[in-house]
Amino acid sequence: MLVQIAIIVLGIVLGYLILASRGSHGARASVKVGLVLLVIAMIVTVLNPELMTRIANLAGIGRGADLLLYAVTGAFLFYVLTQYLKSQSQRDVIFRLARRVALIEANNRYEDVLEAPAEPGKAVDAAERELAERTELRQPGEEPQK
Repeated sequence: MLVQIAIIVLGIVLGYLILASRGSHGARASVKVGLVLLVIAMIVTVLNPELMTRIANLAGIGRGADLLLYAVTGAFLFYVLTQYLKSQSQRDVIFRLARRVALIEANNRYEDVLEAPAEPGKAVDAAERELAERTELRQPGEEPQK
């Protein structure tokens, strides 16, 4: 009985937290409604455990605990798949942004080299000189020459 009371209190607290969250990363309304329905189902199941067994029997499953295990396994697999797809999408966005930033920085850094030179060899020489100055070879710990 004490565990049932603890689970019901936990369900009420979770329901309140779900409905009260208004942060910038808050869930969509449909997700909130789904989570509240899940909390209500949790409380009803705790108060009436035979109900899960009856629902399991209607689905052709012997016990309510087995039905619950199957449901949790399915929900976990769905969660893992959606998180994987979301991370792939975010990785693609980050890749595109990094490429864009690199191109912008290269354009800003070598703007004078990319302009059309009056003499073809002059721009190449300037670019090689600038590159040599930036990538001056020295031993580890050695101070750059000034």
